[in-house]
Amino acid sequence: MGKSLETALTVGIIKVNSQRYLKHRPSIIAVKEAAAVNRRLNLDIIIGPEWSLMNREEEEGPYSPEELKRLIDYFKAETLGTKTLFIPGTAIVATRHNNIYNLLLAFSDGEIVYATLKNTNGGTDDFDADDAYNLILGKGNHEFKFRGYRIGVEICSDADSLYRLHTSGLDIQLLVSCGIRTTKLAVKKGGYLICADGLRDRNMLNTHSAYVLSRKTDEPVDLDDYLQFFRGKSELTGKKPGFTMHSCGKRYRELEVYTLKTP
Repeated sequence: MGKSLETALTVGIIKVNSQRYLKHRPSIIAVKEAAAVNRRLNLDIIIGPEWSLMNREEEEGPYSPEELKRLIDYFKAETLGTKTLFIPGTAIVATRHNNIYNLLLAFSDGEIVYATLKNTNGGTDDFDADDAYNLILGKGNHEFKFRGYRIGVEICSDADSLYRLHTSGLDIQLLVSCGIRTTKLAVKKGGYLICADGLRDRNMLNTHSAYVLSRKTDEPVDLDDYLQFFRGKSELTGKKPGFTMHSCGKRYRELEVYTLKTP
């Protein structure tokens, strides 16, 4: 069983548009600056959106194995000596055997503590303009433990995958996205769904012990719907939803920082 969120957790969500190339501020620059800022903040968790490690230049290709190694070495160095679970987002990577995949890495204290691949295409082949690679997809349940917490990860169009694999009782469910904000809950009461979206605002949902969802548990939770409802009564149930929705935390240039507590 996962531990109860008894103490406050500090969470940073990287603020960057990862859908398109930003001429004066490529997304990977913002991610690197977030890592640098965190050496002072030393947050518990930092999460970035899908494709945030790409520049999204026109016809941008995947990372080569050599480029990936340099990227990994960079974040190992930046996270060394921190307590943070640092998930910078995803990168598109090619192998020497003409395969391509969408890779998510999690770092802490100078080491990779978790790695997984996206289960679905969902735009990965956009980085293969010449159709030169074979797409490799991930498999299985994207779940791991960190400091005693059960954490599940979904990458954009993989949304609902944790639920479909009968995962439940997570302390934290992370949706690393670029446009998708709808998923089925796999967290326990008192857990958190956290979405880092590279297309729209970042948000999180606290499913505290007294919550009453305005949808059935086997239907998707749409964060946009809940944003509409959480200040008033739900059009679906006539009741105020019993959770806390955060849409703005303490702002740094690269991060929105939240303190998560159980009610």
